[in-house]
Amino acid sequence: MKKPLLLLTFLAFSTLSYASHLIGYQASHRCLGNQQYEVKFVIYRDCNSTGASFDDPMEIAVYQHAGGNYLLFSTSQISITEISAPANPGICVEKAVYVKIISLPDDGEYTIVYQRCCLAADIVNIADPANFGLTVTTTIHTGSNICETSPLFSEPPFLTEIYKPYVYIPQILQPNGDSLSFSFCDIWNGGGPQLNAPAVTSCEGARPTPPCSPPFDSLTYTAPFSAQSPVPADPAFSIDPLTGTISGIPQQIGRYMIGVCIEEFSNGTYIGTSRMAFLLTVGGTIATNEPNSQHAFYLVQTGDELIVNWPEAAKKVEGVSLLNANGQVLSTRIIAGNTLAESLPLAGLPSSVMFVKVEWSDGTSSTKPFVKY
Repeated sequence: MKKPLLLLTFLAFSTLSYASHLIGYQASHRCLGNQQYEVKFVIYRDCNSTGASFDDPMEIAVYQHAGGNYLLFSTSQISITEISAPANPGICVEKAVYVKIISLPDDGEYTIVYQRCCLAADIVNIADPANFGLTVTTTIHTGSNICETSPLFSEPPFLTEIYKPYVYIPQILQPNGDSLSFSFCDIWNGGGPQLNAPAVTSCEGARPTPPCSPPFDSLTYTAPFSAQSPVPADPAFSIDPLTGTISGIPQQIGRYMIGVCIEEFSNGTYIGTSRMAFLLTVGGTIATNEPNSQHAFYLVQTGDELIVNWPEAAKKVEGVSLLNANGQVLSTRIIAGNTLAESLPLAGLPSSVMFVKVEWSDGTSSTKPFVKY
């Protein structure tokens, strides 16, 4: 297993934002009796992004599966019932919860669908993530003697550190007492980058309205990643089929989508599959000194330049440098006079996590992380 070469500290992902925003979801349903079902969708977004805020309301579609076909049964809207930002140091994950009670007849299988584009642009293991979104579904089987409730899961950790063990032990609520089987699986795409009417509400649009029917296309993983191997790790990331525990030791910084399928069985009979997806951010290993009020500076990307600026009240700046995630200097600028800004070139550099280091006149230095898209 690789060893860290630099002092360990936590990577706080930058304030730079991008037009895309989605980083995961959970979906579930609960039988209330009398043909009533409570549907719950949880959507996660990168709140450091300038992308769209949560849909409020979201548009859902209910498809009935009959004779091998999916027929549109109904559409409706769900308003946000709860919005919060989980306490994750170094990143900003915002959560919206949508809950709605729907009525379904006792005659078969119904899939509730929500679709939205686009994914966070700096995801490493998904091809062209800024042009693809998510399909969020829960499937309900109805009948006179059936009253299904899907399992509920605790929120996964969205942040970990390179070379450190990552362990997610889900807390599971399964009121039916059914058996569950866990596995890594593909993540379904939903929507596309089209923003202009009428295409924006099509299946290739940012907000399909109504959401499009099954079957769904899967997101494409970039080599060498796959649904079963979503994170570069040693030992490899694995999921316990009985408990759902996800573990592994990541070997590369970056952001990685992970898809999980949960198959449900009642007395050995297959009931259905629940799905969830989340973005895992793996932090870096570079020693940093976070700026205080006397050493404050700010970052703004403009085209192929990164503008570093600092307030007049701050200590005088003597030098500014751009470093890669391993601490290698990519470019540097010596500051003369009393200027309050300097630019660093980004042209030709790959999309990755980098750091900006500022040298102050009092002999100290400050370092901030930065994500180049």
